[in-house]
Amino acid sequence: MHVKRLIILMLTATLVLIGTTIFAFMHHEDGLSKKINFNLISHNNIEKTEKNFEDKWLFVYFGFTNCPKVCPTQMFVMKKVLQELKLSGHSNLVVPIFITVDPDRDTPKIMKNYIAHFDARIVGLTGTRKEITKVKKVFRTFSQFTQTSNDSNNGVIHSDYFYLVDPNGVLVGSYANNQDYMQLTKNIHDNLSNNIKVSNERK
Repeated sequence: MHVKRLIILMLTATLVLIGTTIFAFMHHEDGLSKKINFNLISHNNIEKTEKNFEDKWLFVYFGFTNCPKVCPTQMFVMKKVLQELKLSGHSNLVVPIFITVDPDRDTPKIMKNYIAHFDARIVGLTGTRKEITKVKKVFRTFSQFTQTSNDSNNGVIHSDYFYLVDPNGVLVGSYANNQDYMQLTKNIHDNLSNNIKVSNERK
């Protein structure tokens, strides 16, 4: 049993490494500046597309509610960032979004209960596997179902990035989990400030 578990852990680590490498390569080759689009279901069981968030910045994270460690940690980071943005008076410009990579288990009801533990402003999005696959490609994020749900990842491995989408629906930033919430807040704040400055100059 110990040998089997070790093999599973090694395979999981390999998949994460491959997925992360592919992700980094895609970002290097294509850059960001790509318009997003999606058609998903919110935690309130309402259909949502990118058009529902026009003129807003989107602060996005991909994960799943059964994630044992990484997702709860990053959702707490999202909560702290939202608190900092509120202090600076920018929270009304940003919509925080949590998109599941495990739509079979993450129903709207489960998503609603999950995000309630972090911040009521967060919009949870789920959908069919097909729609989730589409939106993952748009954001160039990675996830993979493992053969068993009894491993340390509860059946899913995924890349660990936050994403920032501007009010025009363009993906303008991706941030790895090695940033603390203050640095992440600064990156978002800088993007917002630059956008406001450019808008004022055009008037």
